[in-house]
Order: sequence, then structure tokens, then C-alpha cells
Amino acid sequence: MTTAVQNSNPCLQTMLATPHVGQAASPLHALLSRMQAVWHTARCLLRQAQAYAVLQGLDDRTLKDIGIHRTELNSMLHHDLRDPSRRVR
Repeated sequence: MTTAVQNSNPCLQTMLATPHVGQAASPLHALLSRMQAVWHTARCLLRQAQAYAVLQGLDDRTLKDIGIHRTELNSMLHHDLRDPSRRVR
């Protein structure tokens, strides 16, 4: 079962959308495919955390200059920016 956050986070969407290996493929191939998806997801989540830390370190005036409010940081980094429910400035 997936949550709304998992469905909206581009990193987790990548892992959840990993194509399932067909019945003819070996169990080893299926395991390696799943491990690769987990690895890519972990790297993506780490990049999100690093970007959040950098943006969190900026002062409010700098954030305003680039069109971001501090309360939007989490939403911007953990949700798909193409989400139509995001407000446009």
C-alpha cells in the first residue's frame, strides 16, 4: 500500500514504477533489478536532503528573490513540481 507522499515524490515514483521482470527471467535478475531501483531511489532521496539543507541555509530575503517561501521548501523538494495543485507565482 502506498501513501499520498510516496505517490507524489518523484524519487519514490521511480522505484514504484520499476517494471516487473517477467516470469522467464531468473530470480537473480529480478533481485538485481529491484536492488538497482532501490539504489537509484536512495541516491535521489539523498540529493533531495542535500538540496533541502542548502535551501534551508539561505536567508528569507534570498529565498524571496528566487521566488520561494521557506514554508514551501519541503513541498518543492518532495513533491513533483509539475503537480497542477502547486500554486504558480
